[in-house]
Amino acid sequence: MHSADSYSGDQPGNGPIRSRNEASVDSELSAIGFYSREISGAIPNSYFRSFRAISDFNNPKVLLACRLDAPSAATVRRMVVDAVATEKNGLWGRAYIDAGEKNVAGSTTGNEWLTEIVGQLHKVGIPVVYENTPALFPDVYPLTDCALYYGWYAGKVNGPFTRPDFRFVPGAIAVHIYSFSATTLRDPNADWVGPFVTKGAAASLGNVYEPYLQLTSRLDTFNDRLLHGFTFAESAYMATPALSWMTVMVGDPLYRPYESWLQIDVNAQFGKNANDWQMYHEFAVKNAARP
Repeated sequence: MHSADSYSGDQPGNGPIRSRNEASVDSELSAIGFYSREISGAIPNSYFRSFRAISDFNNPKVLLACRLDAPSAATVRRMVVDAVATEKNGLWGRAYIDAGEKNVAGSTTGNEWLTEIVGQLHKVGIPVVYENTPALFPDVYPLTDCALYYGWYAGKVNGPFTRPDFRFVPGAIAVHIYSFSATTLRDPNADWVGPFVTKGAAASLGNVYEPYLQLTSRLDTFNDRLLHGFTFAESAYMATPALSWMTVMVGDPLYRPYESWLQIDVNAQFGKNANDWQMYHEFAVKNAARP
């Protein structure tokens, strides 16, 4: 939604947040229960950093609005089919984290989020490739078996994601922190979210306009909630500080990529049908307490 010069009932303030009234349609829908005519600034998200399913949450004002959208209808169907299949079989593969100090405001904060994710993934036995230089993954880097991607900070999709042969594993989740990462979802080559789902990701987060880093979705919280079995919608909104703002959540809202992981018996012996990823995961969990 583009900015408006005036709106009945609105009271814009000063500063970079209170003076703005741009927002994503989805984020406005998430705040519809507040029945407010204020369109300037953001509404604090009372579900932020929660650790309860939305069905147990005692504030009915928050609506977990997500979007099933992509450059093509076939891609949307594939996103849903992959999400359903992955819930049954598990999301297996590598995680690629593209961190490092970037030449942007708040670089230290954003880098801390991504570094925290590395520790979270190690604890649960997900193999991690961690890039912590100011550069992004280069075009020729072999991003094989990519099930998770978190990174920043570039204006449009680049690196291995632009190669014709690159594909995410089915059910993958990919997020790149950038202020305008989802200004359009209908172009397979523009911004970040559209290309991600075109290349096989089942879900992503993005921004339609400048959110400022302090109101950007906290990827460390998002990843943590996914690993604990919450849905994509719950995890995304638990990670997002503000409503009526710039974020858009793209994917099946009920998708739980690690639901099957919660059923794994870490005391059992490796089954003969276990894949290499599952064996790595089970070994890491069993030995997590060892020095």
